[in-house]
Amino acid sequence: MEIKNKKVLLRADFNVPLKDNEISDNYRIVSTIPTLEFLRNGGAKTIIISHIETKDIEKPTLKPVFDYIKKNYTDFNIEFINNVEMLEPALINLNEGGFLLLENIRNFDGEKNNDTVLAGNFKTLTDAYINDAFAVSHRNHMSVCALPMMYDKDHKMFGLQMQKEIDNLSKILSAEKPFAVILSGAKFSTKLPLIDKYLGIADKIFIGGALFNNILKSLGHNVGKSLIDTEVDLSTLIKSENFTNKVFIPHEVVVKDLITNSVRTCKINEVAENECILDMVDSDILDFVEILKKDNYKKIVWNGPLGNYEDDAFKVGTLTLAKGLVDYIVNNENSRLFIGGGDTVAAINTLDVKNERIFVSTGGGAMLEFLEKDGKLPGVISVQ
Repeated sequence: MEIKNKKVLLRADFNVPLKDNEISDNYRIVSTIPTLEFLRNGGAKTIIISHIETKDIEKPTLKPVFDYIKKNYTDFNIEFINNVEMLEPALINLNEGGFLLLENIRNFDGEKNNDTVLAGNFKTLTDAYINDAFAVSHRNHMSVCALPMMYDKDHKMFGLQMQKEIDNLSKILSAEKPFAVILSGAKFSTKLPLIDKYLGIADKIFIGGALFNNILKSLGHNVGKSLIDTEVDLSTLIKSENFTNKVFIPHEVVVKDLITNSVRTCKINEVAENECILDMVDSDILDFVEILKKDNYKKIVWNGPLGNYEDDAFKVGTLTLAKGLVDYIVNNENSRLFIGGGDTVAAINTLDVKNERIFVSTGGGAMLEFLEKDGKLPGVISVQ
């Protein structure tokens, strides 16, 4: 596609974590830079739309992202635009290779309900569309669904990171075995379809975090005050032959007493009424890694931290698993590791390992849905 002096709409993923209004993890921004360089070097005039979300601010702003790019990529000609109405005059005055970063798209009515009117406003301003935001491509939102559908096939494409996501995650869908899946998180109901699917495909499954609390409760163990998903009934699942043969059950957990704040390690059947499960122990994790080594697992998928990763006291299990998996991959040239989910990615990044057989996805939920739906995400279909 010829982009010189063309007006391009880029859906980027700048939804990065902020701490004291500073970016604490720049992975998604860095992953988008190759696409930005392609557009700059090709002479396009680019409108960038993205979103950012934080728990404590009703209408978070992309200004910290803009400031970060201005400071760290000084050769980019980039301006910050507060509203959609300001885009047209700014675009007229924009030089070739320049960028306009629009304020948080989720602050505008129409994004989340896939509004075609809002999509039409962007379409009239631009000649082409690029989706480089894998992490939101499982959403039926305007910027990844209604908008790209307005461009003909020759004027829309995937960005470099998006194509890398599709190419790498598609390898998980292949039949290469043995194959292990490690899933964690809080809502069992959102991951149940994927667990059902991979119980029939994977050779070994490790379920961690709050998901494991549901497993323990279903097996008849007391989980005290631990977080569980009350929307699911796992009684049929845990009785299945695939569950018995494939799901790895740890022997111990790390718990915290919510009255005394004391922390201890205990057997999975010894959790007290006032205790909350917050992490898994090294010995169980290393036993699981040994299974992978012993049977020469070719493909491993990991999504979600094993414990309450936001608390430094309960990062141990996740970091132990990260190191164990990386060591295994580095020393086994026939194996591949696929990682997704913010805290999981953060754990892997602490090791600062670059290996072509370790793929780190920018998406957590999008990665899970990509696997569940065999790659047929709304943001993928709308561009293909």
